[in-house]
Amino acid sequence: MNIHVFMNDDSFVSGWQDGSMTDVDEQPGTREVDSVEVLRALADPVRLAILAALNTRDADGKLPVMAVKELASQLAEPPTKLYRHVKQLEAADLIEVAATRLVSGIQEQRYRSRQHDLRLSPALYRRHTDESEAAIRSAFDVFLASFFDQAAKASFDADAPDRPILLVAEEQVSPAAAERIRARLTDLTKEIADSEPGDVPVSVALGFFRSRGPDR
Repeated sequence: MNIHVFMNDDSFVSGWQDGSMTDVDEQPGTREVDSVEVLRALADPVRLAILAALNTRDADGKLPVMAVKELASQLAEPPTKLYRHVKQLEAADLIEVAATRLVSGIQEQRYRSRQHDLRLSPALYRRHTDESEAAIRSAFDVFLASFFDQAAKASFDADAPDRPILLVAEEQVSPAAAERIRARLTDLTKEIADSEPGDVPVSVALGFFRSRGPDR
């Protein structure tokens, strides 16, 4: 069970004028969510949107380093609304302060993400089902909001590369076909995770399971 959040690619934060930077020798990769505190931090669409903003790489594969005011501008939210959410993400060790500087006599902190991928521990899911489901529902809320926004802007041309695709279905297939579908989707998740600097950004939500009726 994955909450895929973006690629880091060993990029480093650049120093900037009148600031200080936390030295980082190695950027973290995939992180397994193994505490209920992190689950609770993820169970909010606003906090997930902040993580998404901090995990959007540029053409060189570098992650952004952003102040709360910059995040607020990008997310079209008031800064006062985001401060609490940023602090919760920091307390959960999902983001960290990468640089600070004085702005009009006030110390401004800039943040970066601490991982490119979040994987929910199956054991944690079983122990904390409610919190796990809340985090996953928040992730889908963020995805659907982006999907509907893109759908409103996309071309009506069926072959247009910016036209979103969504499939929700309950069908019957043979056991062999079910296993082939699972294998193909597993390969697809690996292909999506294997990104390189300069790749085209996409948003993907995948779900597949063998449905079981009440008598099975």
